[in-house]
Amino acid sequence: MGTVKGLSVEEETFIMNKDEVKQIRVSVYPSFSSCNLLFNSDDEMVATVDYFGVVHALSEGETIIRVNDSGNESHSVSVTVKVK
Repeated sequence: MGTVKGLSVEEETFIMNKDEVKQIRVSVYPSFSSCNLLFNSDDEMVATVDYFGVVHALSEGETIIRVNDSGNESHSVSVTVKVK
């Protein structure tokens, strides 16, 4: 397996309703690369993210979800949670 040369996310901005769940879709370049993606939320009171990149909207507000590989590549997704 090769080294990751880049990451990209399908959507850089999520607007979600409270209690909604949404998947962050990540592409790794080259496609045959091997890496462990790490996801974390800057504000887990607003939204959490699990090991698989599934975002859970918890309360109204804004946060950034960071996606990192095991090397130096990273990307961010801006999440806004609204209450219906």
